[in-house]
Amino acid sequence: MKQFDVIVVGGGIIGASILYRLMEKHVGKCLLVEKSEIAGQTTHASAGMVRVFHSDPLLAQMSAETVRFLNQFPQAPYHRTGSVSILSESQARYAEKLAGYLKSARIPTRLMDARQANDSPWGMHFRPKEKVFFESQAGWVEAALLTRRLIAESVRAGATVLENQGNCMLHTEGCEVTGVRTQRRQFGAKLVINAAGPWAEDLLRSLGAPLGVKYKSIQANYYELEQAECLPCFFDYTQKTYGCGRALQNGTQEILVGVALTDTSELPLGEQPISLTDRERAFDLVAQRIPKLDPSKWTRSRRRLDAYSEAKRGNLGLVPGYQGVMAAYGWGGTAVKLSRGIANRAAQIAEDYLQRRSITHSIHRGIPCQTEISLS
Repeated sequence: MKQFDVIVVGGGIIGASILYRLMEKHVGKCLLVEKSEIAGQTTHASAGMVRVFHSDPLLAQMSAETVRFLNQFPQAPYHRTGSVSILSESQARYAEKLAGYLKSARIPTRLMDARQANDSPWGMHFRPKEKVFFESQAGWVEAALLTRRLIAESVRAGATVLENQGNCMLHTEGCEVTGVRTQRRQFGAKLVINAAGPWAEDLLRSLGAPLGVKYKSIQANYYELEQAECLPCFFDYTQKTYGCGRALQNGTQEILVGVALTDTSELPLGEQPISLTDRERAFDLVAQRIPKLDPSKWTRSRRRLDAYSEAKRGNLGLVPGYQGVMAAYGWGGTAVKLSRGIANRAAQIAEDYLQRRSITHSIHRGIPCQTEISLS
């Protein structure tokens, strides 16, 4: 059985980002295992919108790390269109504080009133008393392509990546996870990182200690739109809609518009059809912001489940009650914009765990070891 220091389960944007960061930090010998194709599941369907604004300060900080990374990573297929967040009055007060933090992080932002926003070249409509938070370095990334490029760079750095491995199970000895079994092979590891997205809970269920997630139904509709690439990504917190203009490689320009539906667990994982009623509802809401949106220019729609942790902060950390396994899932549709921040923290947890494990095993074997003691 081949041995690794770390095995990452899941070849989406989170798994790829964690693997890339592990290789940057030289955290031992690493393997990534994906049950199907790299970036072939939820990452493939992601809109890839990236911006910093978030009502949770921790997630805003993690998003800022992703924005900085995408602006510096030369292989990133990143389209810096800017982003607008349409806020309530209470959110606007929070945005003023957030802008101060982002200024210190060298991420430019601007908080505008409705008149200033309506004077912008975006062709969007804003109501009196609304506040608009604009981020010039935000935009959208081709999430599947970014994932594959992160994987390629990790392989060049020495990582092993296996796709199309089928369903994966954890291998345990007592309360310690010692590796993974796929439908084809078995691998040993000092630490397994579960980054399998909506399927992550299935992997942990064999331990009898699943970490809870809930599912939200997300729909997205696509319309042809002239000069769509001039439109920033937008997030309307007043009516829970979002959108993003983009220019495709075939020359078509389109806009993705969508709305978060109700919490549910009834739909199976994967893409599902959208009813005409849901599509019309989403159009009516978004058309209030973008008057030039034409319902006859509709091209396609998709609907799928996103998996979120209960607190919507994701599940990131060592699994309680077990050794050798870490959770890294539960961010749903925000995973792309959080990916670098998640990877930074996951790689640090992995590095610290392996160091502690090495010290513990050295003591058990009676081998003298040195540790730094801080007297501060």
